Amino acid sequence: MNIALTDTPSVLPWNNWYHCTGNTYGTWLPGDHRGWRSRRHRVHVQGDYKSPPPTGEHDKLHEQSKRSMKRNPVYLDPVAQRIACDAIVDKLLEKDIEIAACAVDDHHYHVIGRFDDRRPRHWIGLAKKNSAWAVRSAGLTGQGGIWAVRGQCKPITDEAHFRAAVNYVLGHGRRGAAVRREQPSLKP
Repeated sequence: MNIALTDTPSVLPWNNWYHCTGNTYGTWLPGDHRGWRSRRHRVHVQGDYKSPPPTGEHDKLHEQSKRSMKRNPVYLDPVAQRIACDAIVDKLLEKDIEIAACAVDDHHYHVIGRFDDRRPRHWIGLAKKNSAWAVRSAGLTGQGGIWAVRGQCKPITDEAHFRAAVNYVLGHGRRGAAVRREQPSLKP
């Protein structure tokens, strides 16, 4: 079996389930006041979105990050959120990837999926591409992609973690996100 070590080097997923997340273009940049991580943690950053870094600590970096953007940040309206959510799920289902839940709000997505080949980033990349095409085809965005590069794909560790993650993702619907729930098999 081929295991993509670049996606999750230290923990094998429970029954190959992953919680994948990502943002729209330009909505969470290095230096953000909510906290941030440099790629491969090359720069130590104190704090995260739950416990943000001290106010003003990375303001210069955040301003530099905004100046380096080629276009404006992308925020999805409710119609675009629904189209993107459905397109992500439909593409993954088309590729025989089981989905438990998906949520897309104005600036990010969550997907709980079973990636039997343990290459969630690959499949999420295809789903993001499909959703961007669907949103653009509906005339709801301008030029350029709607998603930021990379995202996170964290392995689900056990059934309790799986249920908590699904509930968390579906909870985004109470805040206005487009959500979709599927009925996956929990058996290996």
